[in-house]
This record gives sequence, C-alpha cells and structure tokens, in this order.
Amino acid sequence: MQLPFSVVVEAPSRAELARLARAWWTWAIAGTLVAAGTAGLVVFSTQPQRETETATATLQLSCVPMAATVAIDGQARGHTPIDLQLTPGEHRVTVRHERSIEAAYQVRLEAGETASIAAELWLRSPRVQRLRPPFPGASIVGADFLRDGRVALAVGPPPGDERQLWLADGNGGLRRFGPPSALGSLAASPDGEQVAYLAASQRSGTSTRLDEVWIAGRDSERGERRHVLPASAADERLVDLSWAPDGQQLLLASRQQLPGGGQRTRLRWLPIDRGDPRELISLPSEVAPGSYGWSPDEERVAFITRTGQLASLCLLGTRDGTFHYLADLSRDDAGSLPFPPLAWSPDGRRLLYTAPA
Repeated sequence: MQLPFSVVVEAPSRAELARLARAWWTWAIAGTLVAAGTAGLVVFSTQPQRETETATATLQLSCVPMAATVAIDGQARGHTPIDLQLTPGEHRVTVRHERSIEAAYQVRLEAGETASIAAELWLRSPRVQRLRPPFPGASIVGADFLRDGRVALAVGPPPGDERQLWLADGNGGLRRFGPPSALGSLAASPDGEQVAYLAASQRSGTSTRLDEVWIAGRDSERGERRHVLPASAADERLVDLSWAPDGQQLLLASRQQLPGGGQRTRLRWLPIDRGDPRELISLPSEVAPGSYGWSPDEERVAFITRTGQLASLCLLGTRDGTFHYLADLSRDDAGSLPFPPLAWSPDGRRLLYTAPA
C-alpha cells in the first residue's frame, strides 16, 4: 500500500546535537533509561539464583554390614557409609545388602537439619556357633555380649560354687580372663576391661558367706575390694551382681535370713569409683540370678523374682527406686524363664513383654 505522503529522515547536524547535549531534559531522560536498564540486568541476573537457593537437609547413613545399597523414595543413591543432601519433608529410606534382610525407615527432615541412621541388617542365613565349656565336666552358667560383640562365658567347674570367666573369640576358641577363680557371681564389664566378682572376707568365719565385692582388671589376679557388708549384717550375704550398661555402676543383690524363717532380698546401686552403695528396694522374694534386662538409658532394670513356684516380672528404677510389679510368668515351674521375656524400645521409654493371660 502506498502512503499519501513521504517520510524523510535526516541525520542531525553537529549544531543540533550540541544544543541537545546542553538541554537538562536530555540528561534526565538518559539517566532514567540507564537506571531502568541496570535494574533489568539485576533482575535478570538474580532471578535464576533465587530459584537454585533451595534449603536442604543432610542425612548420614551407616550400616552393618558395610557397602549396603541406599534408596531414597525408591531411587538408588549410593552405598553406605554415605551423606546425602535431601529436600525437607518426609522420605522413605531403604537399606539393602545381598546377604541380609533389607530394612526400611520413614524419616522427616527439617531444613538445615542433620539426621543420622545406623542400620544393622539381619543375615538371611544366620551363622550358628555352638559354644562348649572349656573342659569336660564344666558347665556354662552364664553368657553376656560385650560392647564390641564378643561373648563372655561364666563357667562353673565341678564341684562347688567356683566360677571362671572365658572369652569366646568368634572362631570357637576360648581364652581365660579375670581373676583365677571366684565363689558365686562374677561378670565382665561391658567393654571387657574389668571383672566384678563376689568374695568371702576372713571375718565372715566361713568361705560360703559372700560379703565382699571386688573389681579386677582383665588380666590381673585379685584386684581391689570395692565394698564389704557391715559387720552388723551377719545374717545377710551377697548373692548376685550385674554391670549397668555404661560400665560405671553395679547392681548388687543380697539375701537376708529373717528370724521367723522368711527371706528378704535387697538391691543396691554401687558406683565403682566412689562412695558407698545406695539401697534401692527390699523384696520379700528371691531375685533370679542373671535375670536382669537393662533399659538403654540404664535408668530402669527388669528382673525376675521367685516366691515358691511363682515367677514374676518386675521393674525397678535405678535413680529413685520406683518399683513396678508387671506380671506373673509361671505358677508351675520355679526354674522356668531364667531371663526377662521383654524388649526395650530404643529410647528406653517403653517395653514389650509377654505373660500368660
């Protein structure tokens, strides 16, 4: 289409450009255009950066056995041990190993938080190892896991109440440790570095009345005496002991014969490095030796009491002596259930136990 007029564009002369440069409104328009362009550049350059600055959370994973495959919300993310950066919120974590049963966890992460999971997978085909006494005629009277997974066996050579401690090396071999012999209860500390045992003092007048608590090193002979019953408690004897999970306290059990023919069991709390024991409770029943089940925070201990043919499950607070009579377990066999049939939650706030209705 042809316009009815003509447009002619001519370049400005030098004189006209000079007049424009001297005018104030020319500089105002130029400054406005420059500021607008700069703002546009700033918006353009910073907007993508805001989109990439998304807050994350860190999840640290370890596993036994090592080199397990980790999947987050169904997506493989590597092998343990591994640290992962994840978006805040809920995630399903799955840990797999070819020789083990997989484990799944549901975690909720907050922005900036660092959480950790230490998985322990069960073998699909567990290895079974038979533990025998170190010599013929002896019997295994107790067994405990140490903190590093080794097994400490309490062995009773015939005849009498002599006790010895042996350490299983994981390949079927046994190694002797602790004092040469003890009468009655003895136990290895959770780290396997110390042994606590009961002994009879010379003033007891008989080798069968145990009234002393001794603590010896793993490779030492007799060790040091840590506690002795007062001389006024001639009708009382120590019958059992158990290490707390931290290896810094001992739970002592003693039995008192009453004039009328009954018995009392006293439970005491003994710090191994200072002070005298503190009495927690006195019970009109017998505490089954070795029947202790400690909560993870060691503030509570479960154990079995026996009165005649009645076995009962009890719970005791080690700080304040709070006592709970949880359930009767058996009325027919006084020798049944030599351990507490319970499981603690990892935080030590709940427990699960079984008992006849």
